[in-house]
Amino acid sequence: MKKRCSTFILTLVLILCTVLTPSLGAHAATVSVYAAVSPDPSYQVFYISSDDWAHTRYDLVDGANIQRGLTPTGSELRLSPTVDYDIYVYQVDDDGNFITEDSYARSMLAHNYSVHYKLYDTAGNLVKTTTEETGTIGISDSFVFNADGVIAEDGKEYELSSAYSQLLVEYGTGSYTFEYKEYSPAPETAYIYYVDDRGNVLKRNDMVLDYYGGDSVFNVDSAIEVDGRKYTKINGPATITLNYFSPVLDYDIVYAEDAPEVVYPYSVKINYIDRSTGNVIGNHYETITAEDGQYDSIDFISPDSLEITSGSDVLYYHCNDVKVSHTPDGTVRSYDVYYDLFDSQSPYTWNIRLVDSVSGALLGQEQIQIGVDETVRYVPDVTLSYGNSNYILDSSMATSYERHYSDTSSRILYIYYNEEGSIVEGTQNISISFRSVSDNTEFYSETASVAAGETYSLETPESYTAGGKEYVRLAGQSDSIEHNYYSPQRSYTVYYRDVNDLQNVDTVVNVEEVIYYDNPVEQIVYNDIPVEDIEYVDVVVPVPADQTVTVTTNENTGEVTTIDDEQTPLAQRVPQTNNNAEDETTANPETTAPSGANAGETTVLDDEDVPLANGPVDAAMTANSNGISGWVIALIVLVIIAAAIVVAYVIKKRKSTMN
Repeated sequence: MKKRCSTFILTLVLILCTVLTPSLGAHAATVSVYAAVSPDPSYQVFYISSDDWAHTRYDLVDGANIQRGLTPTGSELRLSPTVDYDIYVYQVDDDGNFITEDSYARSMLAHNYSVHYKLYDTAGNLVKTTTEETGTIGISDSFVFNADGVIAEDGKEYELSSAYSQLLVEYGTGSYTFEYKEYSPAPETAYIYYVDDRGNVLKRNDMVLDYYGGDSVFNVDSAIEVDGRKYTKINGPATITLNYFSPVLDYDIVYAEDAPEVVYPYSVKINYIDRSTGNVIGNHYETITAEDGQYDSIDFISPDSLEITSGSDVLYYHCNDVKVSHTPDGTVRSYDVYYDLFDSQSPYTWNIRLVDSVSGALLGQEQIQIGVDETVRYVPDVTLSYGNSNYILDSSMATSYERHYSDTSSRILYIYYNEEGSIVEGTQNISISFRSVSDNTEFYSETASVAAGETYSLETPESYTAGGKEYVRLAGQSDSIEHNYYSPQRSYTVYYRDVNDLQNVDTVVNVEEVIYYDNPVEQIVYNDIPVEDIEYVDVVVPVPADQTVTVTTNENTGEVTTIDDEQTPLAQRVPQTNNNAEDETTANPETTAPSGANAGETTVLDDEDVPLANGPVDAAMTANSNGISGWVIALIVLVIIAAAIVVAYVIKKRKSTMN
């Protein structure tokens, strides 16, 4: 009986072990969890894995709050997008007891974003949506996305049409969109003209060029028929390739009429062409008659010189080969004759200077433009006011003056006025100098006296012999010096070159009239230095404190430069030689560097005429109208010394009396 009981108990234990073994194995399952970047900004996401979803649980910790949940079958857990979470995932047994190690994760607080371009056609239809950028944005991150102004897509261009060109990319928004509209400008039209050799349009072909159309090829006809007449191409390409962006959209294709049998009369066109530019500057026609057809060749003679008016300018052209040979029974109906520009004329300014006849002070000026081949008239005022004084027109002045464009005299006209109550000096002295431009030496000088109201004249010979050398007068200078008593200029220089000085053969003197009012300032001219030996340096020349005004007038151009008395330095350009030689000549403030002394070139040399101040030099140097003369200062000093002696004597006398 006892043995049976033992056997029964052992059998019962084995049965229980067999039954309980699967249940214990189920509690050996595992779980895991991890946080991921959310694909959508509306939630955060955790991914959980488990081999026993029925026993899987999680604890969600949000600060002090704990939320416990039963994880349904599946792996994705979505939560509020703006809360920072800690999550613990674990498994329990059938009674809810914790039986495995937990798995921990923390939320990412990040999600994906994308930027899109919506492309619309010109009618407003959506053509395409492109994704321009994707990425991840965290809760604490943000940045500005700048959209493209123009994009190209599928062979077309689109312009940004949104009211904004920037968007702030930040946490909480997953998609950003910009809108674009197709750029489609109106087509361009190209014109191909079929013209005859006289310039008449025979036919026109139009080519419409679309913005996206690419290249279009036009095949030019080698022969055409218009109004029953046949023409053959004589000038122009065989094909023309154009597109919307072609810089030239007009083409001329030249045709000549087919004439198997010449029909008289007909015309031949002679074109005058500017060789440098290729422009037609004129033309004329020759008529060929049946009588001319008897000859094998006929010569047309074009003018060797042309005068062309262009606006206010006049241009002069010359041609060496003026003959054109034409075969009467031939098909050529047009010829080109080429001309070279050799001179031109432009309007210039007539400068009217109103001057005090005694002091030489500038009372006023007028500038009158004279056009090519024009004549202008100037009538001076009989009286004028300047400052606090009244002036009367000098009796030697004319009541009116006329000047024609071709007048070669000075472009400066001086009109002299006498101040009421002033006395005109009886005579004035002028200095004349002949100089060598080769070494700046003076080989002739003269001082002349000119009576009031008179004019002095001195011939300047073309050649001059001095010191055993022969000199030739430089171009640009007059045959004589003409000085009017009332002219402010007091000094004249005539330049010559040694006949053996080949460097200055083409040197031209630019006669510059320099007039100083009040005090004279020394000015000298530089010699003709080869251009490769010249360098420029800035030199500051202080304006003398007692200088009133300096006026420099270019006699050829009429340009006037004035230096006032504002006490500011005057910057000017001064040419210097590279070899540092001590040249005694210095650039005039109005002077620019010579263009060189090479053969065939022309060098301009400024005249060094430096007129003295109006009135005696001693008076100009010893008196200042704005200051106190020297003898007045001396007299004041003597009075002060005398007063000091008297005061000392009185004091001494009082002391002796008191004693």
